[in-house]
Amino acid sequence: MARFIFYLIIESSHRFLVAMLAIIICVSSHFSKSVLSNVRYRVGDLFTVSGFYNATPLFHFSGRHDCILSIDYEKISEEDLLNAIAETDKFHLRPLGYMLVGSAAYADISTLPGHYILFWELTNACDSNVAIDIDRTAMEKCCLAVEDRFDEMYRKIRHRGSISALEIRILSHGAFDALMDFFVSRGTSASQYKTPTAIRSKEAMMVLEERVVGRFFSQATPSCRSAEFERK
Repeated sequence: MARFIFYLIIESSHRFLVAMLAIIICVSSHFSKSVLSNVRYRVGDLFTVSGFYNATPLFHFSGRHDCILSIDYEKISEEDLLNAIAETDKFHLRPLGYMLVGSAAYADISTLPGHYILFWELTNACDSNVAIDIDRTAMEKCCLAVEDRFDEMYRKIRHRGSISALEIRILSHGAFDALMDFFVSRGTSASQYKTPTAIRSKEAMMVLEERVVGRFFSQATPSCRSAEFERK
């Protein structure tokens, strides 16, 4: 048995302990967990309350606390990244019959200027086979689509040349299973493991790198106009 404690996220810097019934719709929070031994630890997941069922709040998972990618002045939150990938998946991958079964991002600063790498594991939606024979033009459009959905700061820095083109690396089947094995071998509980949205460890990145079967880059710079405006 465990007791969950929620903290409101206010301006991303202050947090307040709240009772379950005091939670307001559309307010984000993260929670800590207290087990029977009375040891409390922060889980780190961020939730937004989307409504109520009777008196019980319904939660929408919106990201993990302090999971941010940055190369220059820009900061990409997990929510930014997940939204960009979800829209790209919906409008560019699914129409071609691909299914995105795993994704992780890495900020590569080994070269100048640095750039973001998205590791993707894809399957064919029809027969679940690994999608290796992938159209280059389609994947290059996916790269640009993700960049177009990042915030204005990122797009301005891309235009300035301080960040180079986003790259998508396609992985062989089972790559994210291997990543889980890597983290479990270093002490992560298999029952609590979640695929990281962003990878910061170069060792973890190399686990995926060894399974890359395709590399694709944006062939244009993203628009400097508002991403919200572009979608209208």
